[in-house]
Amino acid sequence: MSDSTDRYADSTYFFEHERLDCYRLAADVVRWLAAHPLDDKHLRDQATRAGQSIVLNIAEAPRSCAPHSTSSRAIPRSSRPNFAGSG
Repeated sequence: MSDSTDRYADSTYFFEHERLDCYRLAADVVRWLAAHPLDDKHLRDQATRAGQSIVLNIAEAPRSCAPHSTSSRAIPRSSRPNFAGSG
């Protein structure tokens, strides 16, 4: 993959998550997977779904986090049931 920093230097962003390096890197991985399909159809399907899930979760996180969290790391509302028993 190429260095994504230069490509995004002068971009106009429509959404807050588009500024995140992790979002841009995940989107680059999904584009790379689309351009270089895997021979094994099951592996290709799993890699595609996993990559898309990562991109969508990163995009959802800024909207779904509590605005006044007392934690140093806010947990998205959709993930809170996973943490209900931990503590």
